[in-house]
This record gives sequence, structure tokens and C-alpha cells, in this order.
Amino acid sequence: MSHIVKGKQKIASLTAMEIAARECNGVLLPNQKTFRAWGSHAPCEAAIAVQGKEDAYTVGLVRLTDGSYEMRYDAFDGVLEKSFGRGLVKLTDHYNLQATLEQQGPEMAALGFTPVVETFENRLVLTYERSDF
Repeated sequence: MSHIVKGKQKIASLTAMEIAARECNGVLLPNQKTFRAWGSHAPCEAAIAVQGKEDAYTVGLVRLTDGSYEMRYDAFDGVLEKSFGRGLVKLTDHYNLQATLEQQGPEMAALGFTPVVETFENRLVLTYERSDF
């Protein structure tokens, strides 16, 4: 029986994912070509592990035909969801934040805006402030 769960978020930037993983006590392993799951090591392009939990299952980043990645993982041992949130929601929130900052940050900074990140009901909220208003 397979326990592999597919994440709902497409991953376009490994740089943003590396920062997101670090924010959630994880580490991106860009050269790891398999991820650990129950009874197997499934193929992937990169993996994400929980810091200090080397024997735990890992999240695999599997390349899709459009060049983006899909997160796949085995939730059975509970270690991944403890660090990254149920359904990887915490990791996904941090990824979305970092991907947005990567994409919009330089343009917003050029316009004089500074990013402000807050937590609301356990979710990340990004707003921009401008000091001259």
C-alpha cells in the first residue's frame, strides 16, 4: 500500500524552496535523486529533509513536464508534517512567501516599498509599506 501524497502547490523556484525549507527547520538537498518513503526510495530531482531527523522520511521534488516541481511525501511517520505542517501547509506558505518576494521584491523595492510579513491565524501574510506615505 502506498502512502505517497502529492502536494497541491507547483514549485517553480528551488531557491525560494531552499529558503522556505530552512524557515521550517528543513534543508533542501538539491543533489538527492530519491526521497525516503515507507519501504522505498522513490525517484525525484531534489529532496527536503527535516534538520536533525536524518532517518525520517523526506519530501521529494518531482519534475513535471512544464519544468516546475511537485512535492511528494509519505505522511505515515508524522515527522514531516510536524515540521512542515499537515499537508505541508507551513512549508507551502513559506515557499509562496519566498517565491513572491523573489518575483516582486526587486520591483517593489525600486518603487520604495518594504515587505512586511505577519502571521494571521497561523498563516503568513505579506504586505508592503512605503515610508513616505
